[in-house]
Amino acid sequence: MKLTIKNITVLLAFVSLIFSCDTNNEETGYLPASYESPKSFTLDVVPASVVDNEFDVQYTPSAAGKGHYVVLPASASAPSSTQVYNQSVSGSLAGGSFEVDGSTPVTFKAENLFGGYEYTAYAIHESNDNFISEGVSSVSFTTTNTLAPSIIGFGPGHQTGGHDFNDQSITIAFNEPVKYVAGSPLNFTLWVNGIGPVDQFVLTDPAITKGGTVIGDYATQLTISGFDGLPGAFTILDFADNVFTDISDLGTSGIPLFGYYFLARNRTQEEAAALLIGDWDFTITNSAFNPAVVSSTTGTWSVTQGSSPTTIILSNQLDHDINAFLGTDDSATKEFEVTVGADSNGSGRLYMGPHEANISVQLFADGAVPYWTPYYEDVVSPTDPNLVGLYDFNAKTIHFRVDFGDYLGFNNFNNYFGDIAYDYSYIDGSGALGRPAPIVVNNNYPGKILTVIDGSDKPQDTMTMDDLMKIDPKEIRNINSVLK
Repeated sequence: MKLTIKNITVLLAFVSLIFSCDTNNEETGYLPASYESPKSFTLDVVPASVVDNEFDVQYTPSAAGKGHYVVLPASASAPSSTQVYNQSVSGSLAGGSFEVDGSTPVTFKAENLFGGYEYTAYAIHESNDNFISEGVSSVSFTTTNTLAPSIIGFGPGHQTGGHDFNDQSITIAFNEPVKYVAGSPLNFTLWVNGIGPVDQFVLTDPAITKGGTVIGDYATQLTISGFDGLPGAFTILDFADNVFTDISDLGTSGIPLFGYYFLARNRTQEEAAALLIGDWDFTITNSAFNPAVVSSTTGTWSVTQGSSPTTIILSNQLDHDINAFLGTDDSATKEFEVTVGADSNGSGRLYMGPHEANISVQLFADGAVPYWTPYYEDVVSPTDPNLVGLYDFNAKTIHFRVDFGDYLGFNNFNNYFGDIAYDYSYIDGSGALGRPAPIVVNNNYPGKILTVIDGSDKPQDTMTMDDLMKIDPKEIRNINSVLK
């Protein structure tokens, strides 16, 4: 039989219809000879399971097969059966499938939800021959809201440094959607490395951008902008309870002064070196390999300015106790000059030249001259053989470690007598730790709102952290936007 173009077109259209039909749908108009229609089922929320962040849904079938479900906010558009089957619903909070035997109820959990919101669970039935129901069943329920929201993070992170001080913003992350309560004071205080405050103001109408999970006026991330910092300053944010509230008006706990702050930039090497000048309580531990003698000494060590702005001198320590196992006087080795590495979020490294502090006493049979040489835990395969220690402004500690032997150091154990470890704790108020030299507070920072503390442009008196914590600000100005 000869097929005409018209007949071919009709045949192809018919074949296309058959194969383009959703064979998982009972109402496509194309059914096989043997077909089991998807059966009805019921959906019920288990009341006792409803809490702030989850609830259980019971699926009771009337025939064997599979159940498929998704959970959406009640405000979302209802999905089609094909979307539920394919788990292709945008914004789905939960979803999955399970086998059903035809009579036994199956419970599935809607979890990771937020308290005080209405949610809808949608489900379909799939027959044993893989057909799905056209209709989608649903059940809705509102979660309880008994727990107040909480802050789970800040950006920039607390105490971090190196941030641009122009057009700053702060992002606060919450464990559930919240909103800012209009008119609530957000207190900004600017300190310059422990000196100040150089500016204090209250922002009551900030520019806020919502992020994270956004539900209407509420969001799990709020980015606050509309303020500038200062070069080298701590930008401190504090606020009272209930400044941010959830959909049921439950509020977050507040953040106290110094509870959250960040720095506009990291300290330079020169600044880090200057801050380390002061008195330190120290413990010396002498671990000798040859012979095996361990001794320790405690005392106070004064850190002074070195021969350059980036070096410090560790001095006034007691005897190293080298004589405890060498039988020699090491009085000539009471000072070390080390280079202070650049600060990174409050900490950095200390470096020393390849060898120094030559001791004029013969300790080795081959006549080799003993030296203090750089040593640190990670220098067995050293990436920087001059590394001798670490400093930490936040912890107020220094760890310094040197090796005693000939110039080969621990690479030649025949000419190695052990290492000396020094651990220091800063003595509060003894020096500059936590604050640099005094600064001038004036309008040299154009475009910034400043309060000159004593009405002059002269350098202000420096203050310790203890002093800062006791300060009762004398002037708080309420503004709706920061002038630029």
